[in-house]
Amino acid sequence: MTQRSAKSSIFRAALAAGALVIILLLVLEARHNRGPNTEGLLLSEETRESIWEAERRGTTLGQLGFPSLIDAINRNDKDAFLFELAEDCETGFPSPEVPDVDVSEAGLTARRMIQQDSAYLRGGPQLLADRLFELRAQLPKVTEAKFYTEIIAPLALDAPDGAWSGRFKTRIWATADDGAHAEILFYSRIEFPSTTKEAFGAGSWISRWLVEKIAITQSPAPLFHDVASEAGFDVASL
Repeated sequence: MTQRSAKSSIFRAALAAGALVIILLLVLEARHNRGPNTEGLLLSEETRESIWEAERRGTTLGQLGFPSLIDAINRNDKDAFLFELAEDCETGFPSPEVPDVDVSEAGLTARRMIQQDSAYLRGGPQLLADRLFELRAQLPKVTEAKFYTEIIAPLALDAPDGAWSGRFKTRIWATADDGAHAEILFYSRIEFPSTTKEAFGAGSWISRWLVEKIAITQSPAPLFHDVASEAGFDVASL
């Protein structure tokens, strides 16, 4: 290829690239002037408002409802836990006599109990509190408890100011001084007549709490060895 033809090829490539950039800028300018395209949205305005409302209620629940339960579990205060449940609260708990899975290997034990109609325990607030705190007592040293919201919605979709229901996960974990670790996971369906700030602060805001599955794991030592320092990471500065 001659020097002249090489320069010509470079010029044509540059011209094509410049034209592409101009076209792209024109397309972006047209989109900007037209504004956001709201046609053909997968979710209607009503559905999006319902999702936003559920998120708002879930946030309020996490900020004002669950902290009192977490505090009661952390302090091992069964009376404070019962204060949050209505007197006629319906509760359910899988029977500890019927484990679905029971595994023990290399010091690690895992047990799972699930709801089975033939052995499912039903009762009032005391049943739930007694069973939950019995399991808590098996932990070497409770570090923290936490609630996670998996799904939340009003019992009647056309009545967002009424009762709400959801599926939640409660995690209680503990770490002993010698490094032994244990945790309990409760998977529950919980109902509450109201999700207002006033309701959460007055106690008796839970009308139904059915524990559907429990997972318990215990290990005599941490399952993972911390190698950050060995790898050269300055953990203290993070």
